[in-house]
Amino acid sequence: MQRHADLIGFGVRSQCVRKHYPDLCKALGVEEPPPYKDFAAQLAGDPDKSLLPLLPRRRKENWRQGKRVDVGTFYYVPDPAAAVVELAAAERKRA
Repeated sequence: MQRHADLIGFGVRSQCVRKHYPDLCKALGVEEPPPYKDFAAQLAGDPDKSLLPLLPRRRKENWRQGKRVDVGTFYYVPDPAAAVVELAAAERKRA
């Protein structure tokens, strides 16, 4: 998704990712895919921050007249150039 500049910054609802996960695995030739929760954790990165997120996820809430009307988790397509800068900074901290 990062190869398409028009998708940078675009959010994909986690429900959509979950729905298409089996098709993605089939397309990649993965016969026994890992559980979705493990796949989603890898997309979002490690909690201990040892791995940078491939697609950072954020929870978004929509409110109208003081009431929450929608809530969802979205995976955001980051700018590949920004990811390289973040990776370099992380490497410098480890050194």
